[in-house]
Amino acid sequence: MVRLSGLRALEIASNLFTRSGGKRMSFFAGRTVYHGHLMDGDKCIDEVLMFVMKKPQSYTGEDVVEITCHGNPIILDNVIGACVKCGARIAHAGEFTKRAFLNGKIDLTQAEAVAEVIGAGSERAVSLAMANVSGKLKSQIVGLRDGLLDILAGIEAGLDFPEEDIKCESINIIIDSINRYIYDCDSLVKSFKTGKMIRNGLKVVIVGKANAGKSSLFNRLLDTDRSIVTAQRGTTRDLIEESIYIDGIPVVLVDTAGISIEGKDEIEVESVRRSKEAMTNADILLFVIDRSCSWSSQDSEIAKISAGKSGIAVFNKSDLAVGLDRDAIHEASSSWPSVEVSALYGDGIDNLKSRICKIYAENFGCEELNGGLLYNIRHVNSIKECQDSLQGAVNAGSNGYHEELIAMEMRRAIDILGEIIGKETSDELLDRIFSNFCIGK
Repeated sequence: MVRLSGLRALEIASNLFTRSGGKRMSFFAGRTVYHGHLMDGDKCIDEVLMFVMKKPQSYTGEDVVEITCHGNPIILDNVIGACVKCGARIAHAGEFTKRAFLNGKIDLTQAEAVAEVIGAGSERAVSLAMANVSGKLKSQIVGLRDGLLDILAGIEAGLDFPEEDIKCESINIIIDSINRYIYDCDSLVKSFKTGKMIRNGLKVVIVGKANAGKSSLFNRLLDTDRSIVTAQRGTTRDLIEESIYIDGIPVVLVDTAGISIEGKDEIEVESVRRSKEAMTNADILLFVIDRSCSWSSQDSEIAKISAGKSGIAVFNKSDLAVGLDRDAIHEASSSWPSVEVSALYGDGIDNLKSRICKIYAENFGCEELNGGLLYNIRHVNSIKECQDSLQGAVNAGSNGYHEELIAMEMRRAIDILGEIIGKETSDELLDRIFSNFCIGK
């Protein structure tokens, strides 16, 4: 399909399109599909269907023509070439959606969500992005902004017209009202963890001491030999990431180097540093413990680093005799669920996957998408800045400063919310956002 949008879209279509029966078209009705042929002079390029949408009732808010032709690349090139010859130009990345935004058809959060729909890697990611295309996040931001505007209007009325003896709310009531919006901002910021996970996938990091069987477990979960596995300790020296689905849940699986107390060389020190960093950024840790060996200082170090994280104690090598004592088993699994597996033979892997899905459901699976979740780093950073400004307004009021200082912080918070939905935007910001789109959008 080739799309034309703009002032000359209908003119170009008229120059190229011949309706079935050989009739040239000089007038097109909106919301109508025409069957015919696309001509380049006397040469027939292809038999096509042409969908005409007249402004403002189109995606971009402009006259739009969509030409559906056969999918042969040569035919597509000829259609595009003929359109360019008649005065069209190749669209920039994201230009159709940018025009929709500039013409007031959508706000900036909806425009960004279009790109998210295209790049979504799971059903929930599609649902989240579609909710924002439909305006879920927009309605929340607009609600926040309108509420703050009401508070600001009351403050500024008293500042601008003191002689009118306008009755204003007390400082305590104003502060209470602002605090409610700070709470709303905080809820949005907290939703980012879930939104990011839905968008990027659940980050599951496999950790453990050298030769515990981390890479074997990594390969078993992937069902392919992705990591090198040998009897020699310390085979894995860097992070290895792969994306998989576990019962429909998008998962980014990370294999790490074995954690040691003291690195023997510069490479091992860097490997351990990267492993610990991956542990910090994990949604779920899989702590692999070699149940055929005694508990070690490396195991204790990993248990210490893992404290407070969501995870599963994975007792590997269930095909071998138990070498762990009961106290060590209790230390490893007292705060986490545990499973026994044989990464070599695959025993217990289905149980491990079920445990991962259960943690996902408990921590991420029950959030309502209808409320609007943040998943865009631009949005969450802006909400944090808005929150800071509102807190500044509360502090100014609590410390008895002049109401103009409260109003100043309120204006800044309102402007920041306006930037999220596109009320206040720079060309540089728009170029940066839409440059991440594909050409056809």
